[in-house]
Amino acid sequence: MQANPIKQRRSELGVSSVELAALCDVSAALVNCWEVGRSMPSDGHVDELSDVLKLDPARLRVGLRAFRKDIVQRAQSKIVMATT
Repeated sequence: MQANPIKQRRSELGVSSVELAALCDVSAALVNCWEVGRSMPSDGHVDELSDVLKLDPARLRVGLRAFRKDIVQRAQSKIVMATT
């Protein structure tokens, strides 16, 4: 399973999701949505997250795409298994 780069880096820095939300001026619920893959941050939010988390924006985008791709593949596998 691909790790979420936002959650991984936030944990490395010892920052809570509530603290990250405050630093990015978004709700903690939105940060949670990003971390579980329910939604992906906009380009503007990726730039803000990159600044706050001290990550290269391009690298963060690649990590988020890989995380999202993994979620989709796991969901597709579950559907195939349920219908066979």
